Amino acid sequence: MTTQLLSDGTDQVRPVQFVTVGDRADVPAPLIRVTTCGLLSIETVQEVVSTDPPLARYAPLTPEQLRGRGTAPALLLLKLLLSRPKRSALRDWLMEQFCQDRDLVADARLDNLAWLLRKLVCPPGYDEVRTHLVAHVRSVSASGNGYQLAPYPLIWVDSEALAWHVEQAARMERFGDDPLPFWERAYELAKQGIYLPDELYSDWTEIRRAKVTGMLRQSVRALARLYQERHGKAGEEEALLVLRSYWQEHPREEDVLRPLMKLLGRRECYQEALEYYERLCRLLQEDNAEPDPRTRDVAAYVKTKQMQRGQGRQAAPQKACGSVPAGPYINGSASELRHLIVEAVRQGIKEALANGGSLRPAKTCLLKPEDGLAHADPAKRPLFLEARMNGSRQEEKQKT
Repeated sequence: MTTQLLSDGTDQVRPVQFVTVGDRADVPAPLIRVTTCGLLSIETVQEVVSTDPPLARYAPLTPEQLRGRGTAPALLLLKLLLSRPKRSALRDWLMEQFCQDRDLVADARLDNLAWLLRKLVCPPGYDEVRTHLVAHVRSVSASGNGYQLAPYPLIWVDSEALAWHVEQAARMERFGDDPLPFWERAYELAKQGIYLPDELYSDWTEIRRAKVTGMLRQSVRALARLYQERHGKAGEEEALLVLRSYWQEHPREEDVLRPLMKLLGRRECYQEALEYYERLCRLLQEDNAEPDPRTRDVAAYVKTKQMQRGQGRQAAPQKACGSVPAGPYINGSASELRHLIVEAVRQGIKEALANGGSLRPAKTCLLKPEDGLAHADPAKRPLFLEARMNGSRQEEKQKT
């Protein structure tokens, strides 16, 4: 296992509260801040800069602090404890995880690793609280002893703060109060990256990673909804930014793609919406899967709106034999285009060109009158073109 730790060398002044830990009073809390969404980052208090209001200066661990014998397994111990409920793990379970990487524990016992972790994360001048930061938990039951990280507020962890903000946002929604600040803070925390990406293949991170991913998705959808509900067209830009940013990194997420396509359709950004849909189709095709029917329905709606907008445009004459007649042009599979006919008839579109694949005259249109036009009002019946290639001769035939 390889630990990557993010450090930009930038000190931050943050609000704190003063707590009593053991015999030590006035300990600034959080004493340690740990970021797990994205690369692991550890910040510790360097000094208290103000008592009214209470503020402290934090600095990330330096590369020099992260070098040395035993540092890598000590950080692994930290990540293992952070990934467990209540930040606590039994000794036997911890040893099972370390035995998967014998190089890390070849020269160190678990007790030594706990000592190294305390030394690594405890700021200077707070030696009295070291054993509270990483506590040895003794048990009288058969389950055995273990280790536990100090809870909040002594140690702040971003993934737990994320869960707290999502919980508060949901509560505000339930009571009809303002949830937006909580959703925005949750989004800022979750968008930094997946949970412990350097432990992507470690099964002990799966539950926490799934929770973080789910809360990010939830905050994205909530923000997109709230921005549009509260600010109308003025909020569409922010909603579009949130939806697009998320979907670009999660292109298989149809639950986010659908509101994104609807929003793009309202803004008449039809080409962009359909490009996203085609990208989804290509990805799902690799998995031998198809888009959700609801997603296909949104795509058909966007295609119809695109066709409706181009209905009144004057097409340039086509003189060359075998060239593609004037549009508007609609691409799609046979099933999608059949659905599109019904939508076109319903909206009264009088003229369109349906193509069963790429825009080439040689491509045969798979649409037939019985697919939706046979019993429609002739005045509203779209005009579709069927082109067939026969050797070197191409015959174009119009059907109504």
